[in-house]
Amino acid sequence: MSAVALVGLGVVLGVRHATDADRARDAAAPLSTAARRWPQARTWVRVATGALSLGFGAWLIVRIGFVDGLFRDAARWTPR
Repeated sequence: MSAVALVGLGVVLGVRHATDADRARDAAAPLSTAARRWPQARTWVRVATGALSLGFGAWLIVRIGFVDGLFRDAARWTPR
């Protein structure tokens, strides 16, 4: 039981650390600087992240749906 509590505490502290406002501002500093210098940078960042998201989603559909057989008659899956 103490191991579960320790893992839970680690998760809570990790999420708290990752979402800290100061760290979030530091992570976004290069993008906000680029947006101030080049007005089109914000648009290009949005397009790039959208394209990456769509590409990753398409890869997941192919991988899980067709390679692993989710969309076929008999799924092929073996636990690792």
